[in-house]
Amino acid sequence: MYNYFVNKICIVFTGNQYPSWLDNKILDSLSVNYELEIVVLNSREYFEGVLNFHYDKDLNSMKFLYLINQITHLQLSKSFRFRLRRMYLGSINLSGENLTITDKTRGFFLILRNLAGYSRKNFLQILASVDLIRKFLEIYYYKKFKFELLKVQNSKINFLKEISSDIVIFPTSGADLLAFELLELCKLERKKSVFVIENWDNLTSKTTFPYIPDFITVMGEVSAIQAQKIHGFSKSSIAVTGLPRFEKFSEKREGFNLGKPKNDSKKILYLGFSLPYNEILMLKTLVLHLQNDYLPSEFELHYKPHPFRQKRFKEDAILLQDVREKSLITVWEDKSGYGKNLPLIDDDYLSFLRNFDIVITTPTTMSLEVMMLDIPCIIDSGDDGIHITSPWHSMDSYLHLEDLFSIPELRIARNGFEICTHLDELMKTKSALQHYSIHHIVEFREKFSTNLVKFLKGIGYE
Repeated sequence: MYNYFVNKICIVFTGNQYPSWLDNKILDSLSVNYELEIVVLNSREYFEGVLNFHYDKDLNSMKFLYLINQITHLQLSKSFRFRLRRMYLGSINLSGENLTITDKTRGFFLILRNLAGYSRKNFLQILASVDLIRKFLEIYYYKKFKFELLKVQNSKINFLKEISSDIVIFPTSGADLLAFELLELCKLERKKSVFVIENWDNLTSKTTFPYIPDFITVMGEVSAIQAQKIHGFSKSSIAVTGLPRFEKFSEKREGFNLGKPKNDSKKILYLGFSLPYNEILMLKTLVLHLQNDYLPSEFELHYKPHPFRQKRFKEDAILLQDVREKSLITVWEDKSGYGKNLPLIDDDYLSFLRNFDIVITTPTTMSLEVMMLDIPCIIDSGDDGIHITSPWHSMDSYLHLEDLFSIPELRIARNGFEICTHLDELMKTKSALQHYSIHHIVEFREKFSTNLVKFLKGIGYE
């Protein structure tokens, strides 16, 4: 139980999570209720009015603890097992029906190369697969980390001793080793820690927790249950706030929920997959179907590749023009300049999505974004016969993607025929909007910042 009242909070950005917090004015919203101390670590950018700090003490002992912890908790989530398999063996499906003998031979040697390279870099993790060795390594590296952390506490790089806030918030993917290191430093400095989870899959596939923060914020009720079952968080330490990136989805704007003006041409958007998948073949199937069954004036087909699109082992070439030199697909390349960061969700991004009548999306966080806007959508859960990461395998292997099966209104298609069948149904519908029952998956009825403030006030009064 806590009997203090929170009036000052510190937010530490250990990576590039700050665009959502700055550009969506989350910090402005928090500053209404709290005095803020903002720390940006190891950034190439310089921010006025915050502590820009170069923290160069990533402890190797934390890295090794994290690797060992992944093996210790491997059975807690099927996502952990699938992800680790991908890390060691890659994404090639040697039994895939769309691979030739030559492809399979080349794929076999690529798997061997990947296995050798990843094993060499993470040999400690292989040793940790033996129970007795793992227990010894855990004890050794836990003690080593505590010893190294005490040195950090007493050094000049311990910026936390200059922070007067009692609560320190870490926006994180959960796989951020520096955040875990600083969370333990918070304990030494007698400060409470809050992890703000940044994305849908972070709890179930991206991370195990070698150390547990005092509090954690999650995307929805389903994630709250997973935080308890998989990671051992207590119910009272979990806040269902939604995601910082989704702040804009909760804003009530004039016309936000009104139907769009109807026109004869349907604008169709295909949203690509982040993991290796031959989605171009599905696009070609869509092109042929639309060409054969509809007039050119009745549809527009658009394609937006995923901003974190991973390299494919084998993929069709995209066909942009037919023999009459008429453009078939409009391709929207990501030009945001965010690099490895998630794209910023602002008014322009929302307007882009709402410009489409139908969205065909692979199972990524973007599918939730479409559903939050009530845009009719179809999930492409196909198997390309090439990659073990195809949507069908991913939906079977990643725990968070099971959430999609709990949405009664959602159209999930196994193959091109099913996608085209659902597409025909939507092409004929008169309704421009489709409501989806997703509040158990993602909280967006109120802003993330509003929900976070409510939770922090609850901490203060307990």
